[in-house]
Amino acid sequence: MKKSALALILLFSSLLCVSQEKVYEEIVFEAFLIAALSDDYERALELIEKAMEIKPNDDFNYLIRGMAQKGLGNYNEALKDLNKSIRLGPEEPLSYYYRGLIREKQHDHEGALKDYTEAIALENIAPEYFYARAELLLDLERYNAAVYDYSSLISLEPDNYINYIYRGYAQMLMGDYEGAENDYNKAKSMVPELPNAYIRYLIDEIDYLDYEKTLDKYNRLLVLNPYDPYPYYFRAKIYNMMKDYSGTLEDLDKAISIQDDIPVLYFTRGQIKEELDKKEEAIKDYNKAIDLGPHEAEFYQARANLNFELKNYSDAINDYNTIIEIMPEYYYAYYARGIVKKAINDFEDAKEDFNKAIELAPGVIGLYAARAQVNRKLNNHRAALNDYNEAIAIAPDTPTLYHDRGRVNKSLNDYQAAFDDFKKAINLNPEYGIAYFRRGVIKEEHFDDYDGAIEDFESAIKYMPDYAMAYFRYGFLKQEAGKIQPALDAYNRAAELNLDKATLYFNRAIIKGIKEDFYGAFDDYNKALEIDPDLPEAIYASGLVSFFLGYEESACEDFKRASEMGIAEAKEFKKQLCE
Repeated sequence: MKKSALALILLFSSLLCVSQEKVYEEIVFEAFLIAALSDDYERALELIEKAMEIKPNDDFNYLIRGMAQKGLGNYNEALKDLNKSIRLGPEEPLSYYYRGLIREKQHDHEGALKDYTEAIALENIAPEYFYARAELLLDLERYNAAVYDYSSLISLEPDNYINYIYRGYAQMLMGDYEGAENDYNKAKSMVPELPNAYIRYLIDEIDYLDYEKTLDKYNRLLVLNPYDPYPYYFRAKIYNMMKDYSGTLEDLDKAISIQDDIPVLYFTRGQIKEELDKKEEAIKDYNKAIDLGPHEAEFYQARANLNFELKNYSDAINDYNTIIEIMPEYYYAYYARGIVKKAINDFEDAKEDFNKAIELAPGVIGLYAARAQVNRKLNNHRAALNDYNEAIAIAPDTPTLYHDRGRVNKSLNDYQAAFDDFKKAINLNPEYGIAYFRRGVIKEEHFDDYDGAIEDFESAIKYMPDYAMAYFRYGFLKQEAGKIQPALDAYNRAAELNLDKATLYFNRAIIKGIKEDFYGAFDDYNKALEIDPDLPEAIYASGLVSFFLGYEESACEDFKRASEMGIAEAKEFKKQLCE
């Protein structure tokens, strides 16, 4: 009877396989923060490589890797990554900005100028893009154009006296001495204690790649006036570029000790402390900077970003509220506030923020994708579909948009449209592993194309070798086709990757039973029940194996539970073996 009872185990193999996406947003977010704000570029590369195993052709991943490679001085590799980022996502201004920085370092000044111009065309409210282009225009002696950029910066940051100084410098070089004097006077009116000696040094052209020369300039200035906080501030920035963080903090501390009411000193010290992972101290410095400069949106944005990282969501939202009060047309503030609201599951309010961001910047495809995500959370799949349609109309060669629209079409039970979208994503990016996986699921579940599904799961495994669900689905189809060893190999790999799925261990237990590895089957049934204690088929099968191995008391308990859960065979075995 034991042998015939065990044989019944092999008859049960009809299981539902639920697809599962590997979440990776937190990895990407951490990698971006490290690449943009710290110097641990090796760590950023390590993280983004993990993300690229999941989504190997997401333009933002190549941007981040390019940023990290730039930080490591691997300019050629950085350029390759940024080129690919732009091919995949031509609407991302940061990719052009960082490529411009690389080209400038490689003395491709015209290429850099084109990139900065493209970044500004895509996002004309980001000061760093104008700063980069203006400095390059000064180097190229195109003073009229540089004056235009510094004027744009003054429009964006009307309270930043530095912009007036540098516009004055550009005007002086082009012979407009009256304009230069007006700008210098404006800077002096904003910072009355600003010494003339400091202005003369500041407006001198400084080569930030020649650290020793620049340090010598500020050292000599401090000999002339050791009680001026600003040279300490700028020398601190040079130390920071040299990665001399103790020198950076010492100079900032010294500047604050001389004059403790200059907000940018606290703001900059907060940035350094954040880089050094002293996040709570950084928050205190940002608080002080905001107390002294309550109208500087940049201060609030730095604090908001850090609060979001620390999961202080309410504080982050308050900061974005203030940024919006200061700059009501700044689309990114609405977008960022929406991201925070999405993180706390406030999807309706997040959607309103994304609506406003899109109204202000209708050409930014990432905004439509963000709104689509919250529309899906709100089960408004039609609205999500419209969002992806809008984004695809703007950037029709972006594979991720077709992939994401395919997921929405699947939710709407339009399986042919979903199939077509996944196919389009693969055509645009033949290494798009997750698109193969999702197309394989459509083939398996809705088109009964099992051979085609197996091929797609094989491709998914090829391009995402650590994606556990691809091995599981592949193993299931191989098991259904009677290919026991390939199925077992696939299940073993999924288990190595820690797939937390009861049916994985249940299926593997069946195969182990076929191979007469009864103790292994027993362990796998128990593992399945650890994950899902109420899986009746696993309880029944565990009882059969327990009885076969001589654990009759345990077997009877399993038969009793399984019969109570509706397994008729369990009731019969309980009657025959346990009563």
